Amino acid sequence: MALNLAQQALSAHNQDAFWGFIQTVLTASGNIAKALWGQGGKLAAEREPLRRSLGVTDASALASVDLRNHLEHFDERLDRWYRTSSNHNHADFIIGPAERTIVGIAPGDVFRHFDPETGEVIFWGEHYSLTALRDALITLLPVVAAEARKPHWEAPPKPQA
Repeated sequence: MALNLAQQALSAHNQDAFWGFIQTVLTASGNIAKALWGQGGKLAAEREPLRRSLGVTDASALASVDLRNHLEHFDERLDRWYRTSSNHNHADFIIGPAERTIVGIAPGDVFRHFDPETGEVIFWGEHYSLTALRDALITLLPVVAAEARKPHWEAPPKPQA
């Protein structure tokens, strides 16, 4: 739902709503990642049967929570940027083609940049595919719905005649 609302906000040129919905998508997908791998991947081995039952591999876009972490811990990123940026330029909340929107600024000075041509969010020069994340979520949703419809108890044994 948040991805659909982000697309509507993008179409309406509502930048604030767009980034708010992207934050919502990343928070939700981060929670899915915790369910599938544990926080920081600490329960990856224990959660492997769940991933297998849902058809989710370790190569899934759901596995990466780096962009979510950047946005969730934005204050820490600002502190790090302030300590390490040589020019202290700051570009944020950008929507437009990566190659033509901003020039002459260090990648580390660019915080949130969405490239609608590639479907990527760029943070500090790192590219994160929202398209791949969307596709993973779209693939997962019907599988989870089907699993949720299954009975979650053992049927009692039938009496022998």
